[in-house]
Amino acid sequence: MCLDSADHWAFAANRHRALRNTLMHEVGHAIGLEHACPTNSTKLMEPAISTGFDGPQHDDIRGAQWHYGDAYEPNDTPSMAVMIGAIAPGQQIVDFGSIGDPAVMNSSLLSINADGDLDWYRFEITVPMRVDITIAPRGLYYDQSAENSDGECSRGNVNDSSDEADLRIDLVAADGTTTLAAADNQAAGAPETIVSFPLAEVGSYFIKVSENGAVTQTQMYVISLAGTPQVAGDLNCDGLVNNFDVDPFVLALADESAYAAAFPNCDISNADVNGDNRVNNFDIAPFVECLLSGACP
Repeated sequence: MCLDSADHWAFAANRHRALRNTLMHEVGHAIGLEHACPTNSTKLMEPAISTGFDGPQHDDIRGAQWHYGDAYEPNDTPSMAVMIGAIAPGQQIVDFGSIGDPAVMNSSLLSINADGDLDWYRFEITVPMRVDITIAPRGLYYDQSAENSDGECSRGNVNDSSDEADLRIDLVAADGTTTLAAADNQAAGAPETIVSFPLAEVGSYFIKVSENGAVTQTQMYVISLAGTPQVAGDLNCDGLVNNFDVDPFVLALADESAYAAAFPNCDISNADVNGDNRVNNFDIAPFVECLLSGACP
């Protein structure tokens, strides 16, 4: 790359944005990006440089991810999983993957960039809890036209980059193979959510993001996690305390091993309704009161 010393690179506005955008534009060519059209000051790779924004924009980032994968590649297996963080009851991790400083709206560092691409992530819990996990597509409805062979810009190839792939999310146990829950019932462009799933064992869990069908364009997305406490008296782990918990409660009192086999994703400590750190007959009266009045601990 050569810079013309006769040009006005000393123009200092916006931290020398003209120089930086020019350099990043040329680096875009170096990594395989062509000019993007139309010329409307929304993309770094337009034929004419704009200083109305700072650095690569939505279309530019999608192009780079299509060639090389997203910012966290390679993360195609559990052993390569990206650590999202630890989460506690009442805590949230919102929009993991969002781009900031400078922010790029409706974009993400995360993407499914090819047919068959898998993205693995990991999070940790230190106490039993329930989790909500959401993957939300990120994208824009915009003109994605190409430059003509004569150097003129075309226009009219309008597309929605938020529905390029029908995303799927799996919650996977610490062994990296056992799927605990999954969500893939929404159409392309809509978020997928695993709702209030109980995690009884402390430690690490995996999130696997994939796609249904054949992907021909980059699909960006972000991940959100929310932890909520386990509910005393909820022995079937549906998030409610009602008559459907009576038989599981009786089973937990009578045979801990049988309860664990019947409800492998539930925490038997939910039967400790009186809060004495034991599951025994002294929990029966508080459990009945919990059923009748809704006054559960």
